[in-house]
Amino acid sequence: ESGIIRLHNQPVLSLKGRGVLVGFLDTGIDYTNPLFRYTDGSTRIMSIWDQTIENGRPPAGILYGAEYRAEEINQALASDDPYAIVPSRDETGHGTFLAGITCGGEDVANDFIGAAPNAALAIVKLKQAKQYLRDFFFVPDGVAVFQETDIMMAVTYLNGLAAILNMPLVICLALGNSI
Repeated sequence: ESGIIRLHNQPVLSLKGRGVLVGFLDTGIDYTNPLFRYTDGSTRIMSIWDQTIENGRPPAGILYGAEYRAEEINQALASDDPYAIVPSRDETGHGTFLAGITCGGEDVANDFIGAAPNAALAIVKLKQAKQYLRDFFFVPDGVAVFQETDIMMAVTYLNGLAAILNMPLVICLALGNSI
């Protein structure tokens, strides 16, 4: 319905995202979803930085959260209990939904393909804002809200990862509310 197939089939340009890193700042990702894998079953996710995990290995130069690179994600995908190896989860599904629309691979059975199905992904699962900020800005309980410092650290992290991987970076930041 979106017309994306017409763009994918454009004969002159390669418009499926190959060679591009798409970074998501959101609620995480269901990394076990087949939409985010290559045809051999390995992950297209280069990295997950989960800011909510307190007992993992944080990214270099950052003092919180836990980082999982593609090698660990592939190890998790090959195991019987993937979340024992990479415990990051998307509890709300928002980040997974967004990543699927943007970078989901082809699912012929369900007549689905994302806008950039050949792109590599980098995920930052943002942690919720501290309580004093929620109180200061009168954010009701149960409303997802993230603090600017964590968002800025996520952008810095994604820029650094893109430089290490020597890939152009597109950042998807689709957060907001109507409170």
